[in-house]
Amino acid sequence: MSKSNKMSLWRILAVCLTLTAFGCVISSTPGYAEPATAAGQKPKYDTTHVYLLRGLLNVFSLGMDELGDKLRQRGFRATTHNHLMWSSLADEAVAEYKRGRVRSIVIMGHSAGAVAAVDMANRIGNAGVPVSLVVAFDPAFKTTVSSNNIRRVVNLYMPNGIGAKVSKPKGYSSTVENVDLSNAPINHMTLDKSNLIHERAIGYALQVARTGGPLAASKVPDASARAKTGVPEAAAQPQQ
Repeated sequence: MSKSNKMSLWRILAVCLTLTAFGCVISSTPGYAEPATAAGQKPKYDTTHVYLLRGLLNVFSLGMDELGDKLRQRGFRATTHNHLMWSSLADEAVAEYKRGRVRSIVIMGHSAGAVAAVDMANRIGNAGVPVSLVVAFDPAFKTTVSSNNIRRVVNLYMPNGIGAKVSKPKGYSSTVENVDLSNAPINHMTLDKSNLIHERAIGYALQVARTGGPLAASKVPDASARAKTGVPEAAAQPQQ
């Protein structure tokens, strides 16, 4: 085989490998998945839709997929997406709500997905549709809630690393909690995979599903709970 033919072969192989890798990333964004229930059994929280948004490049936040599985096992309709899709997902959520297909909208995201979660909620809220809950996992950039139709935002962040606060404008009437996890035994890359963080997020979603309305601010964990998560007394206090 000539040198030029060998070069062409390597170029073709490189293109094929690139396309394969790209295809894997695209295919890793699943479509709608129904809650895991017994045959013929109606999903327990079928009127609550939980949107989960992955972070950078759609490959560094696979803990959101695990969280989605756990939510579906609890009876939620939970779907996991690339954070770049937040705008179209917001329009979809607005349409579903106005058609009466969902009662409560919950959005969770990690890193860049956390920033997109707030952007998505703002877009939904500005369309006149309420967002029951946003849970941000260590946002990569500072972001601001701009719609009073967002009932509650909980930001689980690590200020000594990448994480940034979620701020609220003057006159914002709902709840924004910035929960400092500086001393927790996790970091930006593992927070989304933490079972303790997953259980906390699921707990927030369960409150939404059971009440269907605005939620009270979360209680500060007791001493035993703080010991498990590594969050000290001062850091456990929600920061506004």
